[in-house]
Amino acid sequence: KGVRFERFYVSTPVCMPNRSTLMTGRMPSVHGVRHNGIPLSCSAVTFVELLRAGGYHTALIGKSHLQTQTGRPPLTKPDPAPEGYAEPPEDLREARKNIFADGSYEHELPQHWTSSDAKIDTPFYGFGHVELCKGHGDQVIGNYLQWLQKRHPSPESVVGEKNQLPGNSYTVPQAWRTAVPPELHHSAYIAERVESYLNGLAAAGEQRPFFLEGNDIFLTRFPMPGQDPGFYTPPVNIFYSRRIINPDLGVKLTGKTGRLTLGLLGSLDAARDYTLQQGVGGLPARTLDPFPSGDARAGVARVKLDVLKDGYIGATVTARRFGDGYGLVGAIDSRLRFGGNTTLRLAAARSRTVEPDVYGRIRRTLGRTLTDPAALGRALDSLPDEVRSLDHESRLGTSVQGSFEFNDRHWNAGIGVVDITPEFETHLGFTPRTDYALLAGYGAYIWQGTGFIRQFKPMVRFEAGYDHQASGRIGSFGRRTDQLWSSYLDFTLPSATTFSVGYTRAFYRIKGIEFDHLDRGFIYLASEGIRQFGWGMFVRAGEEAIFNDVVDLGPALPSFFVSGLINTAVRPFPALRINLDLNAVRVWRRTVTTPRANVYAESAIPRVKGQLQLSQRLGLRVIGEYRFERFYRQSGALDQKRDVFSTDALVTYLIHPGQSIQVGWSTLADGDLDLPLRTVARGGVAKVTYLWRF
Repeated sequence: KGVRFERFYVSTPVCMPNRSTLMTGRMPSVHGVRHNGIPLSCSAVTFVELLRAGGYHTALIGKSHLQTQTGRPPLTKPDPAPEGYAEPPEDLREARKNIFADGSYEHELPQHWTSSDAKIDTPFYGFGHVELCKGHGDQVIGNYLQWLQKRHPSPESVVGEKNQLPGNSYTVPQAWRTAVPPELHHSAYIAERVESYLNGLAAAGEQRPFFLEGNDIFLTRFPMPGQDPGFYTPPVNIFYSRRIINPDLGVKLTGKTGRLTLGLLGSLDAARDYTLQQGVGGLPARTLDPFPSGDARAGVARVKLDVLKDGYIGATVTARRFGDGYGLVGAIDSRLRFGGNTTLRLAAARSRTVEPDVYGRIRRTLGRTLTDPAALGRALDSLPDEVRSLDHESRLGTSVQGSFEFNDRHWNAGIGVVDITPEFETHLGFTPRTDYALLAGYGAYIWQGTGFIRQFKPMVRFEAGYDHQASGRIGSFGRRTDQLWSSYLDFTLPSATTFSVGYTRAFYRIKGIEFDHLDRGFIYLASEGIRQFGWGMFVRAGEEAIFNDVVDLGPALPSFFVSGLINTAVRPFPALRINLDLNAVRVWRRTVTTPRANVYAESAIPRVKGQLQLSQRLGLRVIGEYRFERFYRQSGALDQKRDVFSTDALVTYLIHPGQSIQVGWSTLADGDLDLPLRTVARGGVAKVTYLWRF
């Protein structure tokens, strides 16, 4: 979030005093830097120190000028004591004693940078990482000069007035046309080093906040216009890291040079496509299993080129192989921004799937021992459904998605389309629904206020969905399957409080059954007004359809549901953050006369997450989550249940931004109607990250 200062006044027109005011929030008469040449006391409390104490990474890359940088003596000296008066002792001549005895004040002097490996001791006024540029024009030293000396054989031949380019038309003596190439200018250095620092933090998996947050290099998904990505799943996600379920080994390589970004990821995943626990036809499972010890191999490649202003064009390839089957996806995506308000996003993907021939190999193995066709058929019918479905089938699928949005200070609007064919699959991603095309759009007006209501935003949104004709091709729209109209009211209130209400009317056609006039609403309330405590609450209720009746194994049914999400964030002291979340839902079967005839299902997920920054380099993260699901028959008897409890602990040691070591341990317990909750998996993980700079 940004801040706009509509009545901003400098405390003084002089450089060092005003910089010190910005750092401390105090007037020059208080922080003591009354004019240039007086360094800011190292005992002064700066806002950067407060951020650092609150868990932020803090970095200074560029100019500081909080300390004297010329090394020359003062231009004027204090008047001598009048006749008959004695000079006060040296330590009593300022308002405070020994004002500059609390740290080093030579970091910005020229003599400090005579060595090729000179650096600044940190923390420096609260900055935990410092790369300094010191000087004016093209005569800049510090860490920048060290960088320049590695890239130019003789920097002294291009800097300064004596090396200026011809055609100088400036009238002031301190200005000239520099001979330093643009790619070697200190502005280019600052941009490169800031980007390297941020990418280093992202590569290290850091979860602590920063002034700027960078997107994951492999991110390609985007929501439909008007959807809140925090509550709605994007229609197509080419890569979703949690699809690599149980990695034994993995490697990731990312980097950027100029406008080009590259990313590679590879992994061996112990998660199998099927489970064969019992023998069939007199043969043990080990003998029948055609791939008893094979890991899945997964890989992702991503390239992205920055274009226009804050835009890009990218391409992604994902591949997953298990046994003699594989899944391959190739995708292109782009985000193009025109002016400051208009964004065009386009994406297209093609998938090819070849299932492993598990069923065929088992059938051939059983056929060598079971010569009776009837016995062979009974043995094959007893195989798990997931095994029988893996029959070396080959499929091709396609998806396309696009959106066009306009956003300015008062008006927001957008329209989008997505079309996904029936056999499209993202083997390392997540696509919640296939065989449908969706048109969506929204419009909103934003009113800005200064009283109790700081912002008021009404919005209207629509969706229209269709299945495909028999050809299943892109653009072959068939019958309407979805229609949705929604209206929302969002309020921004004092103390970082947000309040929203909404109403939706929907229509669904599920396997030929129509569900019309499904009404539902929601309320959302959240606040971060207290620094140590934040909370949010989201409640939805209304009419829905049960798409898959797992209890009665019958057709889709009408239902009534109530769901809620409560989350809190507690920060008792800066180094500790605790998140408590509870997500719960209950679903009732609905009849024409009774909206809540009997309970169909209920579920809840309480989750605790704690993050403790033990030191500037060492951090600990602990997560505990319990999940339970219950399904009930129409008589009220319990039909199915599942309980899952997981714990996860991760220790991170940050050697340097971009260089870290992480060690973790996880456990998983599972239970159902037949078996009590018991530990089914446990394991550790070690991760080493190193950032090469060149």
